[in-house]
Amino acid sequence: AQASVDIVISAEIIRIFSRERILCEVFKVLRPGGSLVCLDLLTELHGDRLDSCGTSLSDLDNYKEVLQNIRFNEIRVVEVTQACLQGFKRHVMKYFLPLILSGKINFNTFQEVKNVLLPSGKPRHKYLLIAAQKPSGEEPPKKYTVLQRLHKLIQNHTL
Repeated sequence: AQASVDIVISAEIIRIFSRERILCEVFKVLRPGGSLVCLDLLTELHGDRLDSCGTSLSDLDNYKEVLQNIRFNEIRVVEVTQACLQGFKRHVMKYFLPLILSGKINFNTFQEVKNVLLPSGKPRHKYLLIAAQKPSGEEPPKKYTVLQRLHKLIQNHTL
């Protein structure tokens, strides 16, 4: 139902569909003052050009422009690729180290798996942390401690 939701939180699901269409639908269902918070992934397909799985979004500025055209405000789009990759690497090592030490997996097999999961060189994806708000009409926006914290993290570019 339109204008029925205070907050929409998404992690990587937006990229499966047309981003512009999904973001327009999110705008419709948000109440005035409602917020969007999502983690999205832009995939590199052609050299330095980033493609967004079938939509026209290509970079951080383009993402902001699309959100502005939909009429979101308080827009923050921050690239968090390195922070995400560092966390992923830690989890991969935490999972595989006991398997290697116990002999359940040999080191060469681990190296092969690691090369697939953690390829060297420039990342082929860019992770974006996005926060935006639907303008509040007459009514004041509701306050969310989580949202305030996410906005602060985005502003400081830290996770």
